[in-house]
Amino acid sequence: MLDWFKKAAWFSLAILLVFLAIVCLFVPFNSMTETDIDAESPIIQKYSTKGLYMGPSYHVKMLNGDGYDVSKKEMYQLQIGDTYGTQKNSSIKNAIKLGVILYPVSLFILWVAWLIFSGTFPELKLVQWVYKKEEAHEGKLKYIKEIAIKIIIPLFVVISMIIFALIGKNVFYKIYPVGKEEVMAEIVDVEQENKIVPNAGVREINTFALQFEDHTGTTYETEKDVSSFTYDLYRNEQYIPITYRTNHPYDIFIHSNTFREILSVLMRLDSFALFLVIYLNYYTIKTFIKKRRDRYIR
Repeated sequence: MLDWFKKAAWFSLAILLVFLAIVCLFVPFNSMTETDIDAESPIIQKYSTKGLYMGPSYHVKMLNGDGYDVSKKEMYQLQIGDTYGTQKNSSIKNAIKLGVILYPVSLFILWVAWLIFSGTFPELKLVQWVYKKEEAHEGKLKYIKEIAIKIIIPLFVVISMIIFALIGKNVFYKIYPVGKEEVMAEIVDVEQENKIVPNAGVREINTFALQFEDHTGTTYETEKDVSSFTYDLYRNEQYIPITYRTNHPYDIFIHSNTFREILSVLMRLDSFALFLVIYLNYYTIKTFIKKRRDRYIR
């Protein structure tokens, strides 16, 4: 019974990794949208969006119905009524950049998933067939694996470290008490979206559309992803306490640090995926150090 439970757990982990790899494969395709060279139009709205882990991203809406992602610098330079548009900047370039990063990562994740699957079910005909093919082309496969390991694994670790650094930066600004102001933000709208994630259940996304004034009287709009605890606590309220960085008001934080708030964040599917990436990095670095140590001992 215990052996069956272990196999089921490892199989579930392998499926989760496969799904994660598929997501990485499709992200570049989803970014392939083109903007029109003649799309210049007056700006009618500026707002930021922010999740639970990373810093904000910035957007403008136009009178003609178009919308654009803009940089932090542009966000503060542009004003309501300004004319804005981008030349036909095909996001194929962005898709290629994302592909260069995410495709090697997805291959590494699939490789880890295969190692887990084949190690858990070595008696399956599919696994035995793959093993025979590997034996028949052992020399070529060994060379390919060595090259892949030297490229993909370091790239995966570097990208992961960049993501962790961005998350750490956001956490630092949240807990660092200097250079922030607390205000009551108006809850303009609330939205709860349940996304069905194959092989992983339902991913719940809770969003508050907020509007507030900073210490200079300037009005800001933002859409903030919140935990299920915060959503249930404030969804019927008119205002919610937030803190914002005085030198960067679009970067806001929900003013709450209760245990239930932290627990509701940790129980999200995103957090489990993040913990999985952390473990993969730990395992990869640990294995690399062990191999280097064994080599020096010899």
